[in-house]
Amino acid sequence: MKTLLMIESWCFASGILLPRKIQEMGHRFLLVTRDPEFYRKYAPSGGEHPVVALADGIVVCDTNNLPDLLRACSEVRSGRPVDGVITSCDYYIEAAAEVASALSLPSNPVESVSRCVNKYFMRRTHASKGVPSPRFALALSPSDSEAIAAVTGLPAIVKPADMNGSALVRKVETVEAMKDAVASVLSLRENTRGRERFRGALVEEFVRGEEFSAECCVVGGEVHILGVTDKKLGGKSGVVETGHMFPARMTQDEERSVRECVVSALEAVGYVHGVAHVEVRVSPEGPRIVEINPRIGGNYISELVERTTGVSPLAQMIQLALGEEAELFGKERKRPKSAAVAFVLPERAGILSGWSGEHEMATSPGVVRYVLSPEGSRATGSDDNDCYLGYVVAEDMEGLNAGEAASSALSKLEPVIEPEM
Repeated sequence: MKTLLMIESWCFASGILLPRKIQEMGHRFLLVTRDPEFYRKYAPSGGEHPVVALADGIVVCDTNNLPDLLRACSEVRSGRPVDGVITSCDYYIEAAAEVASALSLPSNPVESVSRCVNKYFMRRTHASKGVPSPRFALALSPSDSEAIAAVTGLPAIVKPADMNGSALVRKVETVEAMKDAVASVLSLRENTRGRERFRGALVEEFVRGEEFSAECCVVGGEVHILGVTDKKLGGKSGVVETGHMFPARMTQDEERSVRECVVSALEAVGYVHGVAHVEVRVSPEGPRIVEINPRIGGNYISELVERTTGVSPLAQMIQLALGEEAELFGKERKRPKSAAVAFVLPERAGILSGWSGEHEMATSPGVVRYVLSPEGSRATGSDDNDCYLGYVVAEDMEGLNAGEAASSALSKLEPVIEPEM
């Protein structure tokens, strides 16, 4: 049994699955957090969140202050064995790399992680290394918009360089809309964990084409791609993830070009150790990197990969954090040819008072499991990936139709939302 330091956690999906997988693999973890109570409101079925309930111990310190975090983790190590450092939360991946480096534990170089978690740094690195990329610029004020639009063209994408879950990401068609989107990004001085944000809004050329992601495991600088996932987008902003299927339906030439693009993107930022979820748009001119996430794919993509290949990206993440050999191939047995997840997005804000069509959805062909928010939950606008009211997972044993099965099942379901009083 080995011990991991978990530096904070994501609240949903991988934040729920990772603690269980650590326990399933016979290891334990200590949660290092500013506030254990923060996770209670995100518990999947009331009570304690798995990241708190399954922790072998809790270390409270200011995880937003690097010297304090390093001091606390060093004190833990002085009193008991620590074999690795891990996190499922984007906002602490760089901090986790800093801790691993300070304790001489396995990790990607801090500089490589920094180039990934900050999308502006990634764009600059890719541009300097010749990785095909959209035109981009950094806006420090809304007044920069007119000059930037001349560089990126319109429409364009405005986004924070250092946030996740599609938060504040906007597709803009005019200079005035760009000014508004830039102002929104600049107005947010801290992220949802109270960490000071990077100054500036990243503005990028809008890349036309379908979006995919490559699920990667990098060992000693060698990139192993488990496969390519498709991505459905929607919501008010048009960039909220509404569903995924693994593997994606695409031609061999398309997949080969995506894989080549992903490898060059990871090599350019110096990615040598760990899992990665690399998002790509396939444009008429070829693949273009959207972003590199130095973690597993969110929104249950890891589960889809494991269902179809027998390989768990979560297990790989744990194995690499512990310095163990990562499992790259699943055991031979009959598996579904594809697996998919589809998400319930609220059409309006209010309070969830119930569900219509749950039985029909649950018994729809291909459905293997689902989760729905309980009555009384608050429905928000569908502006980012935190808006979901539930999801359904489906499989197809014979072909690449799990996505249609999940979408068809979800079409039978309707959340009943009442106005807030």
